Amino acid sequence: MTASGIDGLILAGGRSSRMGGGAKAAEPFLGKPLLEHVIERFGPQVERLYLNANGDTHWLAGYSLPVIGDAVADYPGPLAGLHAFFCHRDGVAENREKVALVPCDGPFVPLDLVAVLAAAMNKHRADVACVRYDGEWQPTFSLWHRRTATAVADQLLSEKHGGFRPLLAKLRTSAVDWPPSGVNPFFNINTPEDLRRARQGSEA
Repeated sequence: MTASGIDGLILAGGRSSRMGGGAKAAEPFLGKPLLEHVIERFGPQVERLYLNANGDTHWLAGYSLPVIGDAVADYPGPLAGLHAFFCHRDGVAENREKVALVPCDGPFVPLDLVAVLAAAMNKHRADVACVRYDGEWQPTFSLWHRRTATAVADQLLSEKHGGFRPLLAKLRTSAVDWPPSGVNPFFNINTPEDLRRARQGSEA
């Protein structure tokens, strides 16, 4: 189900150093690239889907997604992707209020993620709604209101911090405690060993 007034951003702008470099989103998983799993599960939940990616993006040509590169150099962290999105969307006439984030290496993203996050944001009038799974925050599975753009830029550019967690503490954040399931829906594939574990888990 598509959530009204919400854009989607897939984060794929890191170096993927723990995977040996290259495009982690292109890693094969159950017969197709990781990115395709994320697009299929996340894309229908948002009005417009974007991809944050850096470096050589020629292999993305077949996906017909707007690709937004970081607005700052040297891969400072995932917050740079959200900052780049806000910078990009400032010049777009269709300016939706909220953007949902997921990582390119999360092939099990829940099919109702955006709707659940949006309900929590609206209920608590939050700036951010973020998944918490098994007691752990999952900042790359989150929903951000446009009014956070200045705080995002300040932390990235002035405080030189490219992670999400400090902002979750500063802003009005609604924690969404996701119920446990057989396969962790927020599992991130950061290493070859993670990829092996994800394949085993999906076959269990």
